[in-house]
Amino acid sequence: MGIASSFQERIGRIFAFVAPNRPIKDAIPKAAKFMGLGERRVRAIWAQEARCLNVADEEAVFEAEVRISEHILEKEVERHANRLEYAALKFAAKCPDTYRDRIDRCRALARRVRGLFDREGA
Repeated sequence: MGIASSFQERIGRIFAFVAPNRPIKDAIPKAAKFMGLGERRVRAIWAQEARCLNVADEEAVFEAEVRISEHILEKEVERHANRLEYAALKFAAKCPDTYRDRIDRCRALARRVRGLFDREGA
């Protein structure tokens, strides 16, 4: 696999994130904005027509991939925290006195997990 096809594959994953289930024509402007590159540049890289791929292109694609990873990780962590809160509510509905330890543990863990992505503390 050449460098151009590797870039094309990586940009394809960015298209899938910013414009899922949309044609490439619709995805290019969104991906360009997301990566901070021009539409023509993204189109040229995607079509493997770019004369050269420079460090700025690599950094833009890499930064976009990092942002996608952060987004996916935040959503997954939030999903798990919600599941823990739900478990605490179910235990509380059954018998709050009997399940006090489990309720407290689930809620404390949900707070810790949510604290991983505390935007105010960052």
